[in-house]
Amino acid sequence: RGRVLATFKIKSVLDSARHITFGADVSINHAAVVCLVDGNFYRAWYKHTVKKCVDKDDPPAVIGSMVKRSKFTDGSDPAFADLIDAADIADWMEFVVTSIDNRRSQAMKRPLYLAYERMLVEATGRVVQLAQLQTMYSWRLFGLGLCRLRSYDPGAIKMFTAHNGSADKDTMESAVSERWSQDFTRFNSGASQRISEDLVDAFAISKMLHTELMLRDGAI
Repeated sequence: RGRVLATFKIKSVLDSARHITFGADVSINHAAVVCLVDGNFYRAWYKHTVKKCVDKDDPPAVIGSMVKRSKFTDGSDPAFADLIDAADIADWMEFVVTSIDNRRSQAMKRPLYLAYERMLVEATGRVVQLAQLQTMYSWRLFGLGLCRLRSYDPGAIKMFTAHNGSADKDTMESAVSERWSQDFTRFNSGASQRISEDLVDAFAISKMLHTELMLRDGAI
């Protein structure tokens, strides 16, 4: 009975929601997606190559999983290896969005929305790989009719979150904690393995998307 009631409660929250938004901060070897229901935290997912980070997850609210690195690691065809890795991330993002979509009653369904950070430059020289990744998962989600998509410039996300278009990671984490009482640092594994950075960016993107939708509705 407890499971039945819990399932009914979950469905009622999703079915009655005006807006369900996803924010995605995604790279080749680490990623995070945060789902908000009417602007309130609902679920988060992340992928990482470090098992210690993944083991710190807190299901069902925050679910971690390992990045499945390509078997083509001998360096003979790095471009193909990156495409295989990108396909794994795209599969995971489809699973994440579908897991929420399947919890909603068919008759009550409203559009789902997903936004991601538009990559203009990338310091490590992986512009092509990241562009391939964004194209792969955006077309996957769009082609399946799962989401309406938006993308935001990094500076716009920082300005919205921290009121500073050049805010660093620490400033972003502080802003999300102070403005919306969200602290993801417990999922980190030492100073060098900060999955919280991805979760913070994904949360901020989802919050920005929800704010845009509310403005378009004339609700704020």
